[in-house]
Amino acid sequence: MAGGVATCTVRGRDEFGNQLDRGGESLAVLLTPAAHPDRRAHAVSVGWVDDRHDGTYDVHFEARKAGLHTLHLRHEVSGR
Repeated sequence: MAGGVATCTVRGRDEFGNQLDRGGESLAVLLTPAAHPDRRAHAVSVGWVDDRHDGTYDVHFEARKAGLHTLHLRHEVSGR
């Protein structure tokens, strides 16, 4: 669906797979066309994350072009 905002909720986990019960993590969103060989250079979305402060995050994204896409979430760690 091009032009509409979609939302999904993700739950944070620590390095041992335990669910997080607090927020505060920084996540980056990227939506790319699935079939394009240079996906990052052709990102086709607007995305943002809302921290629910309970270990879950609402991820919102809007595809600018119709078609099959891949949603990438990156945990941004400060100081690395």
